[in-house]
Formats: sequence, structure tokens, C-alpha cells
Amino acid sequence: MAAAYRSWYSPADPTPGARYRTTPPALAERLLACLLRHGIAPPRGGRLLDFGCGVGDFALTAVAAGIDVDAIEPDDVARTSAASRGVRVRRTLEELEREGGSGAYDVITLIDVVEHVRRPLDLLRALRRVVRSTGALYLSAPNYQSAQARLLGARWDQATNPTHLFLFSPGSMRHLLAAAGFRMAWLPGAVRDPTVGTLEGLVSVLLQQVRLSATLRVVARPV
Repeated sequence: MAAAYRSWYSPADPTPGARYRTTPPALAERLLACLLRHGIAPPRGGRLLDFGCGVGDFALTAVAAGIDVDAIEPDDVARTSAASRGVRVRRTLEELEREGGSGAYDVITLIDVVEHVRRPLDLLRALRRVVRSTGALYLSAPNYQSAQARLLGARWDQATNPTHLFLFSPGSMRHLLAAAGFRMAWLPGAVRDPTVGTLEGLVSVLLQQVRLSATLRVVARPV
């Protein structure tokens, strides 16, 4: 799986760890602004856990906003890159807990991670244990019922990605989160990706509004 991951996420950018930059800084800023605007991310001084942080773009964006951030990244290359940039990152949640760095988080972010995990229910149950009863989990993943998936079918790039072990529909994601002890809701509003063209970005925003965008963006609250 590690070899497949590295071969799939290997753009031309030669910067160490660049292939893992799955949340570009401009998009990370817009996502955090959306989470703050709707009271999902904690205010300055709150605690956030970014699980699957990659090279740390979103984690660093949250730190810059005054949020106390811990991060988890299982991949050695990405974790080393994140740590070199100043992210407080560990390999596993268990390692973080052993070192006394875990606890009750105001929000946990799981950005384009759950589709890569062999046992997603176990992961979500573990995260449920470390989120505050009044906190939230923000999760994004490919949407198997998106307009793009329906149009392209088996040619949809998210379906052909060998590192994607699971593909979720809104319904299957809701059931998965419920089994882990969360109640799912949609992310309020929309997040426009600044890395794509104007027309593509506007179409994406419209599709988010009708729940047909290529990416599921949901907020889950503990129950």
C-alpha cells in the first residue's frame, strides 16, 4: 500500500514531501475559515487534532490562527516533512496518548483520509474517544454518488485510485459514523477550491449545495 500511495501521489514538484500536499495552503485557509465561521473549528486557544495531516498544510494554517494543534501522520516521508515545518506530529494516536499529548479535542479533522484506511470504523471509534462531548469531527472523502462519479462510472479517477480502499455515498457515510457514535450533518455552506479554474470552482460550489459534489464534506457530532 505504501508503494501504491507513493506512486499515485507523485507530482512533478520535486520539493520533499510535495506529493503528499493534499490540502494546498490556499484551500486550507478557505476550509478553516468555513469551519470557524460556522462554529465548528475552535476559536483561538482551542484544541484541534488533524488526523492524516500529510505534510502539514492544514495543521500549520490552524496553528497560525492561534489554535493548539496535534497531528497524526502514519507515512514516514510525509510525517518527517510535517515535523520539519514545525508541526507537532506523531505516527499514531496511541503514540500521542502515550506521550501525554492527547486528550479531549474541540475538533478533529479527517481530510481525505478515511477512504485509505483498512478499518475505518475502528479509526472513527478511536477518534470518538478523544473528541469532547461538545466537539465535532470534520470529514471529507470522495462522494461515490457525485455527479462526476455517475457521469464517468468506472472511469472516475477516485474509483481507479489503487489507494482508495473504500468509496462512500452520503448514506453509507452516515451509517458508518452512526456506528462509531457520531451524528452526521452536512458542512454548512460550500468551500470553493482556489486551485481550479473559475468555472470549475463555481460548478463545484453549486454541486456542494445539492450534495452532488465529488467530495463529501460532513460534520459529525458525538452522540
